[in-house]
Parts: sequence; C-alpha cells; structure tokens
Amino acid sequence: MTAQGRATPPGSPVLAGAPELRPARRRPGQLFGRAPRFPWSIPERAFVEPVVRQWTPFGALFLVNDPQLARDVLIAGQTDFPKAPVELDVFAALLGTGLLSLEGPAWRAHRRSLQPFFDVRATAQADALIADRVQELMTGWDRAGPGTPVAFHEAATHLALAVVVSRTFLTDGASIAGSVLEALSRVPKLMSMSALDAVPVIKEHRSQRRARQIGAAFADLTARIDDLIARRRATDSWPDDLASFLATRARNETGAPFNPAEIRGEIITALVAGHDTTASALTWAIYLLATHPAECARLEAELDETCAGRVPEAADLPRLIHTRAVVEETLRLFPPAPRLALRIAAAATQLGGHTVRRGDLIQILPWTLHRSAAIWGDPLRFRPDRFLPGSAMPVPRGAYMPFGAGPHVCIGQLTAMRQLQLILAAVCGRYRPELVGSSEIDISYNIILHPSGGLPVRLMPRRT
Repeated sequence: MTAQGRATPPGSPVLAGAPELRPARRRPGQLFGRAPRFPWSIPERAFVEPVVRQWTPFGALFLVNDPQLARDVLIAGQTDFPKAPVELDVFAALLGTGLLSLEGPAWRAHRRSLQPFFDVRATAQADALIADRVQELMTGWDRAGPGTPVAFHEAATHLALAVVVSRTFLTDGASIAGSVLEALSRVPKLMSMSALDAVPVIKEHRSQRRARQIGAAFADLTARIDDLIARRRATDSWPDDLASFLATRARNETGAPFNPAEIRGEIITALVAGHDTTASALTWAIYLLATHPAECARLEAELDETCAGRVPEAADLPRLIHTRAVVEETLRLFPPAPRLALRIAAAATQLGGHTVRRGDLIQILPWTLHRSAAIWGDPLRFRPDRFLPGSAMPVPRGAYMPFGAGPHVCIGQLTAMRQLQLILAAVCGRYRPELVGSSEIDISYNIILHPSGGLPVRLMPRRT
C-alpha cells in the first residue's frame, strides 16, 4: 500500500495523479517484484469515465468516479454494498473491535453509542486543548530561532496526537503518545498485501500471521490502555474524556456495556485515525500555502483582521471564511484518505451501465472524484475560492467527500474541521511558511497520504 511520486512546483498543476507519475523506488519481496503504487497506478480513464472495471486477484473491481453513483453506493445502497470482508479483517487486526472494523448491527450500535461524544457541545470542549497544545508547539519554534528548519509533518503529527490523546485520556494519558507512534512505526511493512492474499488456505495463513505481527506491534499500547482503564475502575474516577465515555456510557448491539475489547478497540481507532489524517491535512495545507504566495497573503489578511496577532479561538471560526476555504481546498487536492473503504456487492446489480456480480468489489476514490475535469473547473489548481460562499464554482453533491459520505461518514468530521481551522490559523497568524529546498517533494501513501521527508519548512515570523 506504499507509493511514492512527486508534487509539482508553483505555476504547475498540483500533483496531477496521472499514471506517468511513478514511484521513485520499489520495495523488494513483493509478488513479481511489483509494489502497490496507488494513487499513481490508477488508470487515466478512471479520471474521466463514470465507472472503470478492473481485474484484481480478489476478483472484479469497479472504480466509481461519478458523484451520483458514489452516493448510490454509499447512501442509497448501503445495504447492497457493505464493507468488504478482506478489508474489515485488516482493520480488525490493526485496530481491534472499532468503527472501522465493524459492519451491520454491531457497527450501528457502536456508531449510535459514540455519536454524542462527537456532537457540537463535546467537540467545543476540545478547543481549549487545541489552543494549549498549539501554543506549546509555537513556543518551541520561537526558542529555536527565526527560520530554523522544521520537519513540519513530524511536528503536525506530534501536535495532532497530543490533542487526541488529551481528549481520550484527559489527565492520565501522558505515556500513551509514544506507544502509539512506536506501534505505527512498525505497521507499514506488516500491511502489504499481494495476490497470495486471495489464494485459498494461503490467505488464511497470511491473515493470521499478519494479525499476530500487528498484535505484537500494538502489545505495549494495548497494555497501557488496559492498565489506565483498570486504574479508573479501581478508584471509580472517570474524567470527562473518551475513555470514560466508552467505559461508562457506551452500549453494544446487545444493550450491554462495552466489553474490554470494545473499549480498547475504539480507543485505538480514535488515537490512530484521529491524529494521522489531521497531521496529513495540516502538512499539505502548509505545502500549498508555501507554494502559492498570493493565497497565503489572502489568508494572512483575514487572520490579521480577525485575530490581530492572538491565537484564534472557537468564537473566531464564523469569521475565518477564507481559512475554512483553504482547508477545504486542501482536502480536495490531498484527501488524507484518498480511497474509501472497499465495498462488496451483496447481490447482482447494475452500476453505471456495468453488470456487477455478487461478490464483485466497488471502490469509491475521492482522489479521482476530486480531480475530475468533468466536475471541477481546472481541477489540478489550488483555488480556495471554490469553497467561498456564493462561489461561481458550486460543488455538486457527491463530488466532494474527504470524510466519506452516508452513514459511514467519518464520525470525527466536525472535530477534524475545527482542529484544522484553529491550528492552521494559529500557525499562519504568526509565521509565513517557506519550503526548504525544491518545491518538488516526494509523496508516500500507506492508507494515508504523507510527504516523504517530513516537509522541511522555515516558519518565518510575521511579527517581531
């Protein structure tokens, strides 16, 4: 699942995503010596045709690049196109029993139980945590001195993880962040799949081995989570955070309280998915602003008028209109998860003029939807104006889904958008990002899109 390519310099389309953008190197040991190269391996016609049929070792795969058909699969046809077991098994091995690894009644019960924690009121409680963590980060940058190179993706990862850890374990989770990063550092080499994963008998062996290896990678994190929950039970102390919510209020499909595996699974899901996507989006936003000075200047003007040099607060969000547009356009060009969960046809049907058989696979790709010339004017250009109120470039329903769509839309969407706006506004209110070296950067993909090399930037103070 790892791919590498290059983003293009200013004045050029932003990371075209066409087949000619090939990875810089391959990993050895893959079947036939080939490594997966998504998104650069997407056929060119998948950017222009509504549905493209491909053969894979797992069977027929239909790539959907039409807004209405995508909505038909994700919303209207949710029972006809459930998540594919092959992918649910991978997420179960990686994250345990959580929203990303469940389907059917169990998923609905978990979603219903978790939703109140992610509502507007609960999300607003995290704003103070964001401000504190951002201020700590910027203080460190200031101490390092003006123009000191910063590996921005690494910094964004630590920041986003600190925020989600605080929301999960408000007062006693200081030891968790390091365990998360250590576990994730060992995962990419365990997640690679090949045609052997489709061969009967062999696939079961490989799946079991993968689950054991991932379990070993997450053993320390799992033990720490279980210990923290046990301590809270022993003292009957329940701070207002996600861990307490899961242990005291959540109910599964039987109506019973979450068992230890369910509590642990949802915590790991929140810690992993809740920080990696945010860090990715923040990093790409800084890259785009650094390579588009005019858009950066527009953002700075809004921040100067609204915040006047102070760290932005939640009350400022309704006036940070251009800031939100920058975030939304970043998520269009660089959706952190450029493909949504793989679906499987529960019965034979028709999809965009194609006959889909029972068991065929369906893939919704924000990467192609967000870059379709039939949907977006000049789709490879960074143009935040697309998302400004009253824009002459309205966004068709189903054409923009960085968080997915339908019942399975990301439960943390509201939280993520608030975090991205507040953090980006804080950073750009104080600093102007400048790339270190070339504006061409290597890009890696392993479930989430990342810049290779950490995106080194100089954060130049805007005020002295």
